[in-house]
Amino acid sequence: MTKKHSQINIHIDQLDILENQFDHNKLSYDFNEYINYQLLGIPLSELIQINIHSKQKISEREQEQFISKFVQHYEHQITSYDFASKYIFRKVLILFLIGIFFIALYATLDSVLSFVIPEVLLITGWVAIWEAVYAILFTDSQNRMKAKRARQLKKSKIIFSQEKTEE
Repeated sequence: MTKKHSQINIHIDQLDILENQFDHNKLSYDFNEYINYQLLGIPLSELIQINIHSKQKISEREQEQFISKFVQHYEHQITSYDFASKYIFRKVLILFLIGIFFIALYATLDSVLSFVIPEVLLITGWVAIWEAVYAILFTDSQNRMKAKRARQLKKSKIIFSQEKTEE
């Protein structure tokens, strides 16, 4: 069974419009935003084909350089999202342990201290655990989805063509 393909068509005058104006070794912000907008609603399981139609001929060397920049751009994004996920995991672990500690402290001090202090410990423990659960369910899942989308784009096929000009 073959995977379904989705195509993104890009019409440009010349290839350098897709490069960052301050660093030509990187993709432009507008190009990245356009690609992400075009991917809305496309499942992560589909293969992506990017068709770049240019008014000027793009040499083989320019095509290879662009593909290399494209792959490096999404590799960098994947690394960033993976790093963020590791950071969130550490945060979750610490918050969860703090929550357990405060709830255990509440259980041991409930009969010893006045009413207010154990209740504060209990509430603090549950808030810490809730923050850990929230980070797992919402924050980290967003990073994982973005990393999957970047992996999908990294594997995408890029096809170059020259548009025919009317004379």
